[in-house]
Amino acid sequence: MQQYDVIVIGGGPGGLAAAYPLAQAGKKVLVVERDLWGGTCPNYGCDPKKMLYSAVQAKSYAARMTSAGLNGIPDINWPKLMAFKRAYTRTVPNGTRSGVTGAGMIAVDGEARFIDERTIAVGQDQYEGQDIIIATGVQPVLPNIRGQELIKTSRDFLDMDQLPQRVASSGPGTSAWSWPTSRPKLAQRYMSSCTATGRCGRFPKTP
Repeated sequence: MQQYDVIVIGGGPGGLAAAYPLAQAGKKVLVVERDLWGGTCPNYGCDPKKMLYSAVQAKSYAARMTSAGLNGIPDINWPKLMAFKRAYTRTVPNGTRSGVTGAGMIAVDGEARFIDERTIAVGQDQYEGQDIIIATGVQPVLPNIRGQELIKTSRDFLDMDQLPQRVASSGPGTSAWSWPTSRPKLAQRYMSSCTATGRCGRFPKTP
């Protein structure tokens, strides 16, 4: 069985924020990732959101300046904008994994499961760690309702080839609520209707 000082389950921002300093301190570190290296933020969260919204911001700024000497308001080509976004995100997993191994850590692809309090298994291999950090993030839970197959997650929304004219966002969490609030113009300028709903009306405050 392979032994490590620290095992980090999750190769996203949370896990890597712990893994890098530990490796730099001389610890033998193993990082396990079952999905995309880099996690939610750079692959299908914060970074893609900012890239898409930057085009909307540019158009909004241009509109404000038409009375001050700027001629015309640029159009947004969603397919080209999405291609621009994908050109960035497709490099994230390999780049992140290479960064992990380049820093002297061991990177393992697959889903970790606990054997005991100090041992995990990934596939047929087992690893023991003096300490184990769980940084797996969260997953959306789809409601068990009729038409569930039509529901899209925030991950789906940020990778749509064509944007729908109407959309409803459900859930008071950051992922569900951030794009129609911190990015209202992204929804409003592309769509004819945007509705947000949440359980018990507990929505996070927006800056």
